[in-house]
Amino acid sequence: MPKFDPADYSFKAEFEAWELRTEFAPNALLLFFLDLYLNPESIQELAADALTDGPNDKKIDACFVDFSGGRAIIAQAYEARQWGTTAAPANKACDLNTAISWLLAGSDGNIPDRLRPKATELNDAIKNSEIERIELFYVHNCFESQNVQDELDTLAKSAKALLRSRGSESVSVVAREYGVDRIEELYRARDRDILVEDELVVDGDILGAESGEGWNAFVVSVKAPWLHELYQSHGNALFSANLRDFLGTTRHRGNINAAIQQTAVASPSRFWVYNNGITALSQSLERDGKLLRLKGISIINGAQTTGALGECRPEEIVGTRVLCRFVECDSNDIIEQIVRYNNTQNIIRPSDLRSNDNIQKRLASEFDQFGVSYVHRRSGRPPRNSISAELIAAAICAFHGDLQTAGRNRRDIFEKNTTYQKIFNQEITAEHVYLIWALTTSLDKHKNDLKRKISEDKATQNQYLQYEVLKYSMSKYFVLFVIGYCAEEIVGRRITSRFARKCKRAILTPDISEVQGYWSRVLECVIPFMARAIENEGSAYEVTRSSELSEKAAKSVRSTLDAFKRQTQQEFEGIRNATTV
Repeated sequence: MPKFDPADYSFKAEFEAWELRTEFAPNALLLFFLDLYLNPESIQELAADALTDGPNDKKIDACFVDFSGGRAIIAQAYEARQWGTTAAPANKACDLNTAISWLLAGSDGNIPDRLRPKATELNDAIKNSEIERIELFYVHNCFESQNVQDELDTLAKSAKALLRSRGSESVSVVAREYGVDRIEELYRARDRDILVEDELVVDGDILGAESGEGWNAFVVSVKAPWLHELYQSHGNALFSANLRDFLGTTRHRGNINAAIQQTAVASPSRFWVYNNGITALSQSLERDGKLLRLKGISIINGAQTTGALGECRPEEIVGTRVLCRFVECDSNDIIEQIVRYNNTQNIIRPSDLRSNDNIQKRLASEFDQFGVSYVHRRSGRPPRNSISAELIAAAICAFHGDLQTAGRNRRDIFEKNTTYQKIFNQEITAEHVYLIWALTTSLDKHKNDLKRKISEDKATQNQYLQYEVLKYSMSKYFVLFVIGYCAEEIVGRRITSRFARKCKRAILTPDISEVQGYWSRVLECVIPFMARAIENEGSAYEVTRSSELSEKAAKSVRSTLDAFKRQTQQEFEGIRNATTV
């Protein structure tokens, strides 16, 4: 029987000191896990989008449709009073089966109100081939157990059957238990490039050696069964320095992993020349005659190849070999660049492509004058309360009128020059970015507060009305779009360019709460007007997804604000005094 020693689980102390723990109880552990697993730009935004806890939630604690990642995460959580018990209750894993049934098989008439937005978004995303993978997680503070994993394996088969019955067999399903050992693994991987520290002997033939300033490397023709055993033993811990994990072997357009397996099994003699190979980091390399000895390993390029071979049967790939580069390096800066350049094609985040852009550098310099961190280039964990270029870009995009790019195609902001230059042009300033950052973070907080009040049955009728606007994923960008559209009515002055709307320099500080408070009053006033405008155009789901309907609703809100400008003057006074145009 395993024994739980808190000294062996560093994440427990950080979780218990986590500033959001009380705010998001009883789902704090689940949110802490999702923060480690997804590394989101904003944990508040993730909570607003994902958490579903409340009465009649049908055993679903979180449902997150990640359009940019092409996946959906559905999770159930359990937190035992005593940490590290032998196993979590298996019946809680069974609850996920209920969740899947409601989300994928329930009809609109019997899906609870709290889940209907998630069910609608998830099913439409599957129907429109926007989702490639569904991940089912059971998260808890006990040890993992085979009994629970068996339940989850059954769940994955049931989910696949449901998807197959509706013609969506191309969507893969992954079901996994995350207890104290696996959460600790995620936690340690967050700050370490190499998580697997075993001493290993590579099963293959050394083809050559190379070295450069700060690094040494060996090129080896590796036998595929060695990689299979490595993946079976360590799983995704092998990719701790990588920018994504193994994505699964779904047989559908755009997924190469099934093709990798097919080639490895059917054409083992050609796999070496067909496949791009693998690059791995190691703490140390030592040539011992014909053998290569490693101390630690992290695969930074070739996660899909490794995972695909890891899911083959060993006897199928006996004759298959893979070209591998093993690199030893002590410099964190060089390691970062090795990881970056080995993953340029499809792993780097869109914002990384502009990390050296002059506009991004200028904004960072401007913010630095006010003691505010603007993160336009990833390097370790960002400082607390920093402004993320990737996250704020979508908010600015919506505020300036492009709702669809902000909500559904945010990669285009950094990847397409024309889109990027509309958002990050010579007019943009730190004061403008700060104003919108305060608005978008205030909106996340507002949504979380509404969800909490509704969950506790303390919400007023007006608050229920506001949540009706905010309950869909696109709703956030709809609200930002309308606020930008009605900028003149809110500030009470003519605006020649929305970029001219700025936060006053005197209140641009690392503590954004003052400006958030001003925006909160605006939101509480304007969102009910949005709700009434939406009713005239259709459902909140339809309006927030349509540029045409969104503009009609925005025009209606603008007219209402103009008609009620005397009544709204007090609510808008704070944000008016905090801004210049």
